[in-house]
Amino acid sequence: PPVLSQFSNVNIGTATFVQRPNYVSLFAPAVLSEQLRLLVKPIGSLYSTWSYVAHITGTLYYPPTTRFGMCLYDSSSTKVRTHWVLGNNGMFLELANFSNPSTFVTTQQGMTTLLMPPTWWRIRCDGLGTPSFYFDYSADGYQWVNTYSETITSSYLSGATHVGVYVESYNAGYGASAAFLSWTGP
Repeated sequence: PPVLSQFSNVNIGTATFVQRPNYVSLFAPAVLSEQLRLLVKPIGSLYSTWSYVAHITGTLYYPPTTRFGMCLYDSSSTKVRTHWVLGNNGMFLELANFSNPSTFVTTQQGMTTLLMPPTWWRIRCDGLGTPSFYFDYSADGYQWVNTYSETITSSYLSGATHVGVYVESYNAGYGASAAFLSWTGP
């Protein structure tokens, strides 16, 4: 299981991240505003070959505003790119850009319709001549589907320094919760 003390939190506010015997519990309280609650680790060398995988399960409520997934974070600019799942008369996966953990900018990649929420997330870099980020998901941790890719130099997060997981409520009536079950990476 992931070890909470090996991660840093960003914009924790009144959210709680708790180490349990077999997972880390993530909870963001009900708030009707953008408030990404991040748990991140340094990437190391951005332009090398790397891959980070998180196994996360969460609860999606209706209205469709509770979100969880993986993210990239730039500690200098405070920009965030999320790879999230949300429920909106169905389930959808999309990438979104934030100028900081509480300010949404734009959706980078439109909605991908899902039959069930993914529980495995991967963000990777190929480290080739013009390195690219890849955002993938999986239902089983073995068969991966690419949601989006782009060269790092043209990326909204060309200065990404951290990778991790997050949870967000964005709903006055419901908190958001997720279980962070495993983490692999360099």
